[in-house]
Amino acid sequence: MEEPLHVLACDRQPQDADALVHRWADGARDRLSFADVGLASRALASRLSEAGVRAGMRVAIALPPSPLVPVAHLACSRVGAVSVPLSPMLGPDALAPRLAMAEPALALVHETRVAAFRQAAPRLALWIAQGRNLRTTRGPLPEDALAASAPLRERAMSLFFTSGTTAAPKAVVLPHRVIPGRMEGFRRAHPGFAGGRFWSPAEWSWIGGLHDALFAPWLAGGCVISSERAGHFDPAAAARLLVEERVESAFLPPTALKLWRASGAPTPRLSSLHTAGETLPEPLLGWAREAFGAPPREVYGLTECAFVLVNDEAEPGVTGRAASGAEVAVLAEGSDEPAKPGETGEVCIRAGAPTMMLGYREAGAIALPVDEGGWLRTGDEARVLEDGRLRVLGRLDDVVKTSGFRVSPGEVEAALHRHPAVAACAVVGEPDPERGQALVAYVVPAPGHVAGPALADALREHAKGHLAAYMAPRAVRFVDELPTTVNGKLQRRRLRGG
Repeated sequence: MEEPLHVLACDRQPQDADALVHRWADGARDRLSFADVGLASRALASRLSEAGVRAGMRVAIALPPSPLVPVAHLACSRVGAVSVPLSPMLGPDALAPRLAMAEPALALVHETRVAAFRQAAPRLALWIAQGRNLRTTRGPLPEDALAASAPLRERAMSLFFTSGTTAAPKAVVLPHRVIPGRMEGFRRAHPGFAGGRFWSPAEWSWIGGLHDALFAPWLAGGCVISSERAGHFDPAAAARLLVEERVESAFLPPTALKLWRASGAPTPRLSSLHTAGETLPEPLLGWAREAFGAPPREVYGLTECAFVLVNDEAEPGVTGRAASGAEVAVLAEGSDEPAKPGETGEVCIRAGAPTMMLGYREAGAIALPVDEGGWLRTGDEARVLEDGRLRVLGRLDDVVKTSGFRVSPGEVEAALHRHPAVAACAVVGEPDPERGQALVAYVVPAPGHVAGPALADALREHAKGHLAAYMAPRAVRFVDELPTTVNGKLQRRRLRGG
């Protein structure tokens, strides 16, 4: 029988086992069992119900990491409401369009974000977290029967916004089936994980943080470690946390791995490690394998359909094979025919995959944008390898057409990352009167290497030697850091001035 999130993630777990250990900035440490989480989420669900929240209504959750975050999501599940995770760092200009698309009945917000929410949506009812407590203020609650009568596997559970790699976010509606649907892929990424201690720096407003680093470990019987933090990711603090809390498995986005390698901070040993969010450069994969003692298994997926590919072998130059019951194909450019080994095309996922969204929400309606063949086209480019595995190269709209050639920035970046002077890099195309577009590399130099014309020339020659002359960047610009989303995904459009 199908069961909702709160049953699978909490009620079906051993009630006396540790579910969450949270470290507060003041040094306090909360340790919650599954029974504790269940009790707290039932109490909050009762308050939501008393306030008039009904099945199908949406509840925005904009809170920094704390036990209240999973409690709030499970409380929404208990009353049939749709949780809407929002980064607590969003300002009013970013909140306004998201709240307009989601149309939440109320919002659970931290006291530091009240002004931003008041400016973005003056009439929205706010429940305010002050310190570690929650208080409520009443406001109008709209009636909404959205998906309330749908079968459980197709009933809306959460609404995420795409992370901002495109110009405008989209409202992605996910059903209850997506979390149990990702478990086969999660276990391939973390073989042998059962009841261990799991940690990730990924923010819980991002699907990779909430679903892959919180609820998936819970479904596998694990204990999640979290902490209150301010500012950017701190590898030294992360290393101390992993040692003190005896963390065995982790999800580390590529940006976190790059920062960790550049910092020189200690790297505790792990039993399993997975990464997702962008292509993992070969030198970084090798460093992580050696540093943490566990092969970093790359996972590819979207907010719209997660855990699509898993690189079980943690092999360089490979993204992996289909996971979690997904049917994946690479369709050649301008054709509905599958690409052959050695060819590139668009990554497409067949409708019906266990982790696929219900659709995008727009004007109160939900629609799944599949083509006539039933494929969800991802907008990502991949190469088919000789053994049928795939290598995801990047966004199709990031492909640069220069001097008549099509160049994937991901391939150029992978080559540049092999140079010891490169800590991080991103490649984009910029208008060029002779070539149409020119390749430009933005490079963060590794410690001990001096930015300047000599290094720029060396990197261009390095790219020519590893790729081809037309794939070498015409210009190399040195920067202190690359623009990313709050969850560490590269934002190429900001480098292009978008």
